Amino acid sequence: MSKEEFEKILKARSTHTTELDIAEMEKQEQYFKPLVQKEMLQEKMAETYEVTSKVVTCEECAYTFWAPHERCKLQHHKLAWQTCKKKFFECTKCKQRTTTWEPYPTTVCRGCGNQKTWGRCSMLRTKNNVKLDSEVLLLRGTEQ
Repeated sequence: MSKEEFEKILKARSTHTTELDIAEMEKQEQYFKPLVQKEMLQEKMAETYEVTSKVVTCEECAYTFWAPHERCKLQHHKLAWQTCKKKFFECTKCKQRTTTWEPYPTTVCRGCGNQKTWGRCSMLRTKNNVKLDSEVLLLRGTEQ
């Protein structure tokens, strides 16, 4: 075998490289498409501070909530449905979240018990506590 033939064999490429590239691109598309959709949904949720929703009021009990009470359904009370804006709030002290149809939450925080610490927040709950293994600080090294 001569040197020219050997180099010709080394430089030879498959005739199916385009099909291989197309298959690789399709694989990447299948992998990234759901991730892109998830990211778009998260961006939309991060920009949403209120959502149109419905509340029901029992005219006999004067009970208003997102869904009718079991007792009102069993006793066939007259129910009135209204559309409202569902707003999202977060306690500024303990980060407990709540939703309400009123302009401001009237309930106390379930986490810390304060009523005046509510602040508007988006529909998406942010997660700031995620750390990589390389970011974890071990002052005394690994425990054994």
